[in-house]
Amino acid sequence: MIMSGDNMISIQEKNLFNRFSHEIKNPLTICSGYLEMLENQDSNNPYIKIIQSEIKRSISLINEYTKSQTLWIQKFDLATLLEEIQNILNPLFQENNAEIILFPMKKTFIYGDYEKLKQALINILKNAKEAQENEKLLIVIQQKETCKFQQIIITDNGIGMTKEELNKIAEDYYTTKEQGMGLGVSQIMETIKKHNGKIEYKSEKSKGTQIIIELPKKKKS
Repeated sequence: MIMSGDNMISIQEKNLFNRFSHEIKNPLTICSGYLEMLENQDSNNPYIKIIQSEIKRSISLINEYTKSQTLWIQKFDLATLLEEIQNILNPLFQENNAEIILFPMKKTFIYGDYEKLKQALINILKNAKEAQENEKLLIVIQQKETCKFQQIIITDNGIGMTKEELNKIAEDYYTTKEQGMGLGVSQIMETIKKHNGKIEYKSEKSKGTQIIIELPKKKKS
């Protein structure tokens, strides 16, 4: 399943986000307040600072999306982005029998919206974690370069998907989880699409999933 395209955003997606943004921000704000209380009791706990940072970033993203659906294009190192994501998620994943393995990467500069790509990649990794069964989950991230694109290849040893599930993952409200709105994959695809990139899902039941993301090496003129 491959998605590519321009920077347009659907009216349906915009309306949906605006409708839920207020409800999402309320519990995040409450959590942030309680974390400040916990930090006063245990100021040396590094996890509290990570959680606070991610809550603030989430609220900032919601505010940004509410105001504007345009991309904030900048030049940045893809390796730095992936290393930051690994540092954010791995402590939590390792506590739950999972691990993100990032192959060593050279400096690779691309043009894109750092925060939106960060959120899309975090959602991909969280989806893999939420589909974990009993055995240890390994998520391997590699980087490759083609003539026009930088590739991010994410491979896991999770439960995988049937052909039917694979064909439906881009649909709004489709989910195989007991809880959830089924919006994650469609939003991930929309983000890559806005970057004039491509995303391909490959999966087989009980054999894991591979996701190949291609992002342009040059800024669109």
